[in-house]
Amino acid sequence: MSTDLYRIVYCSRNEIKGTTQEIVNAQLSLLEAARSKNRRLSLTGALISQAGVFVQVIEGPQHSVEHVFSLVQQDDRNSDVTVCLRGPETERDFPKWSMAFADGEALGESSLPQVILDVVFANQEGAGVNLLALLKAHFTHENSVLL
Repeated sequence: MSTDLYRIVYCSRNEIKGTTQEIVNAQLSLLEAARSKNRRLSLTGALISQAGVFVQVIEGPQHSVEHVFSLVQQDDRNSDVTVCLRGPETERDFPKWSMAFADGEALGESSLPQVILDVVFANQEGAGVNLLALLKAHFTHENSVLL
């Protein structure tokens, strides 16, 4: 196992505009590109989109994680990018997915409780741990739908 394993968990506002279908298409295009890039860079992770918010975890070699995250910060499809958890790790939480994805609204569920988002955007202590636990629970649940 690499000692270079690193993780960033962040939350951002989804600034993709358009009709519902245009937004879905843009998100799927973004997801396809992210999965391709992540495979090349040995990155894994998960992403939930809901209520105008993205919550994502990116894990892998530190230089690759930092590179991809710097692109996220510059991407005009995101605003209010807020890092919730960042640092070295001993193992991956999402080793099976170049990028697991769920659209909470399409699934008809509330994956991102507002109280958690309030904590995240206020940069309160423990927000990253809570978001990571939420992502892990969502994507390890046997009934989870992945696109």
